[in-house]
Amino acid sequence: MPIIGRPAIAGQEGTDPSDSSVEDTHDQDPDSVPAVLSNEMQERVRSALVAYAQGKTQHALAEALGYPRGYVAAVLDGKLHVTVHFAGQVARVLGTDINALVGGPAQPGVGAATEGAPEGAEGPPKT
Repeated sequence: MPIIGRPAIAGQEGTDPSDSSVEDTHDQDPDSVPAVLSNEMQERVRSALVAYAQGKTQHALAEALGYPRGYVAAVLDGKLHVTVHFAGQVARVLGTDINALVGGPAQPGVGAATEGAPEGAEGPPKT
């Protein structure tokens, strides 16, 4: 019988929510990204988003990010702060790691490392 107030998950009927063998990290911030982005980090996100937005409509940009068009416009105009969630959505759309986007160390195996390479250079060869 499923626990009242929680939907049953296929194959997990009767699962005890107090079972500590399952680690719930859903609501935790990543260790290397601060909960509040500095002004410098926010500007990096904005700059990357402006470059990505070239040739796209505000509607298409907002849809890709999963935010309302007005919200995206306000962030780009500097009227709203860049949140960690928004930065994460920008990183997802750009196909990179949030740490690399905000200027922190990139996570191994996430995004192509082209830092310091000449403009237009590709990442490491795929094997």
